[in-house]
Amino acid sequence: MLATITAIGFWESTLFSVDGSIGPRTELMPNQAKPQLQLPNLDAAFRQLALDQLHPNYPKPSDLKILRNDTIAALILSQQMQAYHQWDVSFLERGALLVANSNFIDDDVLDFEAIASAVSQLQNAQDASTENKLFGSTISPLLPLRTLTNGAQSFIAQYLGFHGTATTYGSTSLASVQALRDACNLLQIAASPAVLVGGCHYANLFSFLNNCLLLPDTTGYAEASAASFLMVTPYDQSAVGKYNLHITQFYHDFAALQGERVDWLFYGGAFTPQQDLELKARCEQLQFQEAFSWFAHTGNLGAAELGMLLAAAANWLQIGQTAVVVLQDAYGVVELFKVQKA
Repeated sequence: MLATITAIGFWESTLFSVDGSIGPRTELMPNQAKPQLQLPNLDAAFRQLALDQLHPNYPKPSDLKILRNDTIAALILSQQMQAYHQWDVSFLERGALLVANSNFIDDDVLDFEAIASAVSQLQNAQDASTENKLFGSTISPLLPLRTLTNGAQSFIAQYLGFHGTATTYGSTSLASVQALRDACNLLQIAASPAVLVGGCHYANLFSFLNNCLLLPDTTGYAEASAASFLMVTPYDQSAVGKYNLHITQFYHDFAALQGERVDWLFYGGAFTPQQDLELKARCEQLQFQEAFSWFAHTGNLGAAELGMLLAAAANWLQIGQTAVVVLQDAYGVVELFKVQKA
């Protein structure tokens, strides 16, 4: 056993929880998002988060200019989880905060024409000073701040009053698995008393353009903006929380799991229905009784998918049962690990 997950929280357009609860699998609704025709013949649907500006944990007005919607959701969710779980000062002072991002361009800065115009003007610049003036007159000065890859991690630390180790990961669905692996390593060497692992994703045209060329077919392409968090602590055999999970082992490929029998398979990372089917078929070399993917309900969840899959595992596994979690990125690379219900 490597570590124990003692808290799970997530936020997607129709799903929100600070205690990890989901409800019965049979009550999950299918994805009904309609394709957004932002490009000719584009078959891609994006589910967005509904953010309430009156929420007590909504960011300060002075910060909003440089916050993406997924970052705002991560800020609200992490603060609500802190209030619910009452994380102690040892985590805030000496813990670790590891946050993965899978898209850092939101719709407010997605102005390709302006960016292309600015780049073309640079060709006429005679020196660096002229370059800066030409580029600055076309592009918002807030663009570099709004697109910071570590924006979510930085603001979460600020709003939680966190003073420990903080790191950002990107920029695929596997980034959150890498963060979870590092969390377990930190706990194994007693470098942190607890690690908050998070993932957030902004679903939009930029994300589609990043991934579509890696797919043979984009029919049914679907994504959802989301955020999720896991509190990971040293392995505790006596942990009895309703949604606690033990992390038992990480793997780099399916071959390492040949002959293993588990109760459940939780898999994700697909962008299309066909890719979801192919990933499940790829997992058939494992031996499991039940399988679940979020794709039919939400579409791809980017770096937030890990937390959502583990929430499903924590809800539907019985005490002592085991599951393999499989995440795949747009390149077809997979990460696998095994969990057991505490």
